[in-house]
Amino acid sequence: MTKNNNNKKNTPFLYDTAVENIFINEYMPSAPDKFVKVYLVILMYENLNKEVTVTQIVKSLGISEGDVKRGIGYWENKGLIGRHKDKIYSISLKENYFGTSVSSCEDQGNLQDDRGYLLNSEANILENESLKSMYAEIEKKFERALSHDEIKKIDSAILGYRVSTELVVKAVDYSVNNGKKSMGYILKVLKSWLEHGYDTVDKIDEHIRMTDVRWSRYKRILKSLGFTRNLTEAERETIDTWFDELGYSMDQILEACSKTAGISNPNINYVNKVLVNWKKESEGVKTANGNNLRNKRSSNFQSDGRQSIHQLVKMRYDELAKQAQEDARIVIEDVNKRYPRINELTSAIREKNIELLTLNISYAPNKDELVARLKKEIDELENEKNRILHKADIPIDYTKPKYRCNSCNDSGIREDGSRCSCYMEIMEEIKIEEKQLL
Repeated sequence: MTKNNNNKKNTPFLYDTAVENIFINEYMPSAPDKFVKVYLVILMYENLNKEVTVTQIVKSLGISEGDVKRGIGYWENKGLIGRHKDKIYSISLKENYFGTSVSSCEDQGNLQDDRGYLLNSEANILENESLKSMYAEIEKKFERALSHDEIKKIDSAILGYRVSTELVVKAVDYSVNNGKKSMGYILKVLKSWLEHGYDTVDKIDEHIRMTDVRWSRYKRILKSLGFTRNLTEAERETIDTWFDELGYSMDQILEACSKTAGISNPNINYVNKVLVNWKKESEGVKTANGNNLRNKRSSNFQSDGRQSIHQLVKMRYDELAKQAQEDARIVIEDVNKRYPRINELTSAIREKNIELLTLNISYAPNKDELVARLKKEIDELENEKNRILHKADIPIDYTKPKYRCNSCNDSGIREDGSRCSCYMEIMEEIKIEEKQLL
């Protein structure tokens, strides 16, 4: 053994350094190039049975000591390396993710770590009930089937953030209750929780109870108006101004809500007009002669109490998006009712995709063979489904909402964060409607 170690030290370039696939897939793409080099050198020295120091890494890479230290700090924060005094060592990603090593995983049947991950032997690899239950719960909340891309994003989040399926469902539940069904939004919520140390459901529940007073306000107002739907973002912003800008109490706002009893279509805008007029009266402002309010209004309101054009544009976008999503839900229900086989195939494809993702985080010895088989089965199911859709003259993307604007999906904001060109179109339409009402 000693002879072998000496050989490694004397002829390091004759040996190989193993790099875990989790690192390549989940960490390497987003890491700075120099930091990747630092990590690889650490692995190499460990494989050569050498102690790893900053000086050795500087000498090997020819980069500054500051870059090396920053690289070490970067990977230490990611949980990929550790330090003891001056010694640096790597941490097994498999053990970090799953609480076990490859060898122990191959020797045992079902394993589960403290984060809720299930690691199955070859015989049980396709029976990961934790993932299946999670995806079923998410689809129930979404009221539709998840797309393959959405499933991949969730899978990457579980691996990248190292969270339990229970925590993912909690993030979905929180987001959907707030009127958001975008996977990007949900994963941002999940990431924010983890960054603030809320890594269990109990911690998150306590966080919500302590800090999210606004949601209890929204619920009371919704109930008083008899609404069974979620508020739009623009409506929530309007309600916030009642408390934050106009200074009303909950009792006063509920009294204003009661004024909607005599109208056929109770809405937030009507309540807003009531509250703004009350404010004017309390400040002695005569609305008939067009005098400005004494106190400066929120940017969400014009001097006459009407909502600003930008607030109205936000509300219009919310209405358009909700309508597109509702239309898509109706189409899906209709297709499933008229063509039960399509519904069966959709469910089968979803199950196979879940099995595929479960398999991708497993250590099955014949993993490549199982993956190839599953992909072939998925292709066959999708081909059959597409044939039925084509014959019935149904678009293949019939499950996707048909937004008015495909560039921003009726949000006003493109994926790169810039304002969509349709924003001005919506604004002009609203201005014309406002003039017609005068």
